Amino acid sequence: MAHRIALLVSNDSERRALGSLVSSYGFAAHMFTDVNSAFASRIRFDLILIDYVLGHASLLDLIARLDRGSGTHYVPVLVLIDSWQVTDAVPWINDGVDEFVFRPIQEAILYARLRALLRLGEFHERVRRQNVQLRREMEMARSIQQNLMVNRFPQVGRYSIASRYIPATDLGGDFFDVYSVSGSLFGVFIADVAGHGVQAALLSMIVKGALDAIKKQHYSPASLLGELNTRLVPLFEPLNTFITAFSAIIDVWTGRLLYCSAGHPVQFLFHGGQAQGLKTRGGILGLSTSRQFSESMADLSQGDILLLYTDGLVEASSEDGEAFGEQRLIHCAQANLDQEPETIVGALVERLDEFAAPASEESALHDDDVNIIVVKAQY
Repeated sequence: MAHRIALLVSNDSERRALGSLVSSYGFAAHMFTDVNSAFASRIRFDLILIDYVLGHASLLDLIARLDRGSGTHYVPVLVLIDSWQVTDAVPWINDGVDEFVFRPIQEAILYARLRALLRLGEFHERVRRQNVQLRREMEMARSIQQNLMVNRFPQVGRYSIASRYIPATDLGGDFFDVYSVSGSLFGVFIADVAGHGVQAALLSMIVKGALDAIKKQHYSPASLLGELNTRLVPLFEPLNTFITAFSAIIDVWTGRLLYCSAGHPVQFLFHGGQAQGLKTRGGILGLSTSRQFSESMADLSQGDILLLYTDGLVEASSEDGEAFGEQRLIHCAQANLDQEPETIVGALVERLDEFAAPASEESALHDDDVNIIVVKAQY
């Protein structure tokens, strides 16, 4: 089908002459006297030629109606102008004009301008379609990743659990797991692959697969992280990337908590309203098989809360660059310790969103993935 070109020219004779010339090139010429009549035709144009005589207001109206920022069909704009007017028309380029053609019209130049701009439009259309397809694939990948996340927690005696995962982009590198180990034991695991986006998401799913293969064989968090690291180094080391993680094993009946950190931020246990930092010696995962991991123990009593998170929470920044930080995290949790885990998680997310509000609607709310797990002892 022939390319559809709109000719917005006020002078009748010039408009007809242009229409005849454009048609002779094999294009479909559609002639109008103003912007309103062109859009009233509801024709999907491939290029618009507008006369400079119609004025700046008409150009701005045209560009606004084309709505190029929406990701829809891109329509190039060519301006017909007298050579002596070009200095005044230069600002039009900033307003969205793609090219100028000068009076008196030289047929070869006009044809070259039209072909070049039509190729530009075709390029934009290919990119638009690819972006639409990529968006669909990303949405599917996000759905798959979300479905792979734990959305039902195992029955763990008198413990209640809630979580929230907020990826910075469609796909993220954080993940967590809550799983039965054996008898009265259950495990809680949280991890953060360096970076975010597609690579981090793919690597996090590989880590999850490796974890699934070994998690029920280890009653020791340090032992679990050691074997996980051994399995991950061959993949992560060549990519020069890494993962931080925190692993905990809880005995439902005794309240004993064993925990081990692999380069992860300090996690918190709230006992009697006070925050106790949980950190052990142990490097990040994925870069060296010589890593050694140690574990520590704590006791969970009635009403105690285990709060696990990834660094996207405490490193989130406000508009002026201030980090959310551990103290805000602690204070927000302490203000809600008598609530259920789901309410505590919700309060943390709400406080974070208030603190890290984006400067504009186009800005991402968070620069990094945010992952939160709250475990509360209810016995």
